[in-house]
Amino acid sequence: VGCPKGTTFIIKNLFYNTPARYKFLKKDSTEAGYVSDIIERLSLARPDISFKFIQNGQVRLHTPGNNDLLSVIYSIYGNDVASKVLPVEYQSGGFTVAGFAGRPEISRGNRNRQSIFLNGRYIKSRIVSLAAEEAYKTMVMQNKFPFYVLLLEAPQESFDVNVHPQKLEVRFSDEKEVYSVIYHGVKNSLLQASLIRHYDNLQAGDKNDQHKVATNIPLKELYSPEVLKNREIQVSDKETQKPHASSDKSYDLSEESHNLSDKTQGLSKKSQDFTNKDDLSPHNLTEILFDGSTRFNNVREDREDTNDAENVASVTHDIIAASREAAQEIILDFYYPTGETRDPSLLQLKEAQIVGQVFNTYILLQNGSTLYIIDQHAAHERIRYEILKQRLEKSQSYSQSILEPIIIQLSADEFDFVMENQEIFQKFGFDLEAFGTNTVIIRSIPDIYDSSFGVSDFNEILDRWVKTHSEGSIISDEVIYTMSCKGALKANKVLSNEEIKELINSLCNMENPWTCLHGRPVIIKIDRKDFEKKFKRIV
Repeated sequence: VGCPKGTTFIIKNLFYNTPARYKFLKKDSTEAGYVSDIIERLSLARPDISFKFIQNGQVRLHTPGNNDLLSVIYSIYGNDVASKVLPVEYQSGGFTVAGFAGRPEISRGNRNRQSIFLNGRYIKSRIVSLAAEEAYKTMVMQNKFPFYVLLLEAPQESFDVNVHPQKLEVRFSDEKEVYSVIYHGVKNSLLQASLIRHYDNLQAGDKNDQHKVATNIPLKELYSPEVLKNREIQVSDKETQKPHASSDKSYDLSEESHNLSDKTQGLSKKSQDFTNKDDLSPHNLTEILFDGSTRFNNVREDREDTNDAENVASVTHDIIAASREAAQEIILDFYYPTGETRDPSLLQLKEAQIVGQVFNTYILLQNGSTLYIIDQHAAHERIRYEILKQRLEKSQSYSQSILEPIIIQLSADEFDFVMENQEIFQKFGFDLEAFGTNTVIIRSIPDIYDSSFGVSDFNEILDRWVKTHSEGSIISDEVIYTMSCKGALKANKVLSNEEIKELINSLCNMENPWTCLHGRPVIIKIDRKDFEKKFKRIV
């Protein structure tokens, strides 16, 4: 409709000619929620346009329209989310992905905070969701879903939108390339950022887990033309600004955005090099000195009500099946960054002074005015997992002979399964062979285990393997999770300073030193200021 800027449209009697549809509407609050959801998606798709949503005389949403996606995220989800997102930027094969991915601590129990846009249009794509959640694997806890707003740009000829009445679902001609772009784009952002949890963030997580977060600045002031003119963030501006000390506790949108830009500047330049497997050689992991060396992101179907026709449901089912098939065919490289420690916080962790252990379970380190607390079991579990993954990728086997061979009686099915996968067992360091009817004898075990390895440990690995085995796959990640967790350092184990130092050095060389395999944090930091607040030295 051609009209000058500032034109106001007033729509009344919307259901004048369709009273039957009006009769079956849900209650006002539910319908208002649907409208709010649409407005939020439109706001994320067009950050250059200011949207204002008023419900019952109250402003529910007002975006600044300054062409900054981070400002829109702040307007919709609040400061607690906007301050914990990481920029995403990656390009490959004619596809480009940009946007923001949330830190693991702001993940939620549903996918409502996952937004995908294809050439500016909001879509729902199973292949994109699979790729993004695969990038978060072992970083978020079970039954939690990450936050992200991803803007995917693709050539018009590479996808088909005519597979859903509302044009919500699309079919890509090259799903493998789309999967790869999304996966590496999100994974890069997570790997290049410091994901050490802060004590205050852990405490405030549950309290601030709300859809809307109020600010100290009235909306009328926040979005006034004068304020917006001063706070406008230029996307192309390459200069960074340092935050200025101020006694005003109000949230400054531009200052927060620039602070986030400072932390992540240069990501787009390094993104291509960081994931280029041709330029990366696996980093040699240091073996730990002491002895002893499931969280699985199941693909969950969205629980959404739908009234689509049977033919649309059939097409949707085909898309999901094709997406899963494409995801299974993709081999994701397991790589390590080379050279010096990639993150300053890890370098500080390596140089930290050992304070000791608490409850013989948590390691205390101090560097300057920061205290680091490390869960020794979670850290060792992460180290074992990544060592096993690297060995599997490189077809390396490290085993140790045991003085007394282990003889295990199996069922007929279990015995056949072990014999069929005998070579894979050997890749992990198990030297086993048939020893009579439905019986195997184990003469060597992986070097990550100590002398306490027994029949129950092998049966646990075998049960997990049989349960998660699928055709065409070598071994599931759940089996590696079990092997990593079983035999890792337990609570109530006293460690010497040398053992602690070696554990920390090995942890800092890992691809993901931030979380254990179940998504729980490995490292927590507490600043001196936090202690002084607790003891009321700072009020």
